[in-house]
Amino acid sequence: MIILFAVEKQFTTIEADDTVDKLKIRVQNLYFVEKILPDEPEKVVWLTFDDGPSKNTEAILDILDKYDVKATFFVTGENPNYFYLIKEAYERGHAIGLHTYSHNYKEIYDSEGAYYADLYKIGEVVEQQIGFVPTIIRFPGGSSNTISNNYCKGIMSLLTKNVIEMGYRYFDWNGSNGDGYTARYTKTLIKTLKKTVGNKQYVMLLFHDGNQSKKTVASLEESIVYLLEEGYVFKTIDEDTDGFHHRVNN
Repeated sequence: MIILFAVEKQFTTIEADDTVDKLKIRVQNLYFVEKILPDEPEKVVWLTFDDGPSKNTEAILDILDKYDVKATFFVTGENPNYFYLIKEAYERGHAIGLHTYSHNYKEIYDSEGAYYADLYKIGEVVEQQIGFVPTIIRFPGGSSNTISNNYCKGIMSLLTKNVIEMGYRYFDWNGSNGDGYTARYTKTLIKTLKKTVGNKQYVMLLFHDGNQSKKTVASLEESIVYLLEEGYVFKTIDEDTDGFHHRVNN
């Protein structure tokens, strides 16, 4: 922010009967000082949806369009009948990421090979819809999940390193509406959203877009309005976005 201050070189008293010429002289004795004040830091939210596409995706897209908000969808292969919505989301300006095909913890975290086979499978689905395989991914349960320890000890430590070496970038989150683990009541989701967002400057926000996400849809508009009123700018994940990595626990 730049502010110009008019500062008088030498104080001049203006009497009520000053002539126009005297006033002109006074104006000439002014000079301007440019003062640069720091801008308010930008508040950014990356709204992300896991587990779609689903029967709820179309409604989510319509609400996002209403507020001209762009989001990032980490998709799965759980609902083949809705694969076409991956393309529709992309064409509406949203980003697409990979969230594995089956989202079955026992299968995908059985071994490194099992994980990559599942990841490649959803990559093929997305490529058929948008013409390329995205390199942004999210691990089911996040990189901090411990359930993977039931199937392969240390697999998350290996995967979080190897996916980067293979050209992928994984993203966790630091805010949520809790729709993946709390009672799915609209008021509860809004309350959890406000609590986890708090006064953060940068928020990677986790929502869900599965077949059971009806209350997420019901609370989405109020969630967006709240974030806009709090001064957040919505962005999609791109190559410059921070990963918001969790602590790896397996």
